[in-house]
Amino acid sequence: MLIQWQEQNETDVPADDGWLGSWELATLARMRFARRRAEWRLGRWTAKSVVSAYLRLPATLETLRELEIRSAPSGAPEVFFANGLAGLTLSLSHRSGLAVCAVTRARRLGPALGCDLERIEPHSDLFLADYFTIEEQSLVRDSASGDRCRLVAVLWSAKESLLKALHLGLRVDTCSVNVTLELPPVAGNTGWYPLRVQYAEIRPLCGWWSESAGFVRTLVVVPFLGGISSRTGRFSLARDVLGADHPVESVAGDVMVAGARPPVNIPRKLGPLRGF
Repeated sequence: MLIQWQEQNETDVPADDGWLGSWELATLARMRFARRRAEWRLGRWTAKSVVSAYLRLPATLETLRELEIRSAPSGAPEVFFANGLAGLTLSLSHRSGLAVCAVTRARRLGPALGCDLERIEPHSDLFLADYFTIEEQSLVRDSASGDRCRLVAVLWSAKESLLKALHLGLRVDTCSVNVTLELPPVAGNTGWYPLRVQYAEIRPLCGWWSESAGFVRTLVVVPFLGGISSRTGRFSLARDVLGADHPVESVAGDVMVAGARPPVNIPRKLGPLRGF
């Protein structure tokens, strides 16, 4: 599975709107506030950049107008080309003039992607008590004071990435998501590092995190999707595809990530992962 990743900032976005499609222009026209318009345009430009690279489309205004990033009823972004679904799964995040986007080929039962971008900044103890599991709170308490903000950002971002991948968002209790890291985030870490995310009864899923320039980035891959159980009301992996004892790592380990800015390597700790 090839995942294309890209990162852009506001200076990369064209000043005019000639690259936006008709649906996108209509959506933009309904936005009243300049800051929201700028963030939305940045997200769409980043998404179109990574999708056109993934599909090897010509970088022309006509092509970019035909390539639209629309919103599904759930709010998740969907890729359309020439007014039809493009058969891709995409995740997008933007904050403070920066945006990241990941895309891969969509199939009937997955995979699903979730990516997130978070600024490293202080949070209160009340925030931790409300949104983090007991295990995560303990991890934060035991960390060095200088690494605490970084650690909280990674844990929170990973939760967001998983919930985006499952199209659940923050409608669910974030304490139902538990994140574990193989390498604690400390000053000076470079590159991408593995993490595990556990949600409800789903077996632990694979993800990665990185840090630079005061932000953390996370990416979580759900290799195969199931559905909402009529018995428990919970989301599950498709056991008919994986089998009850099938290790998630053997599926998620078959990932190659390609992208631009920053050019980094993903370590091989969780399987045969190939870097940028």
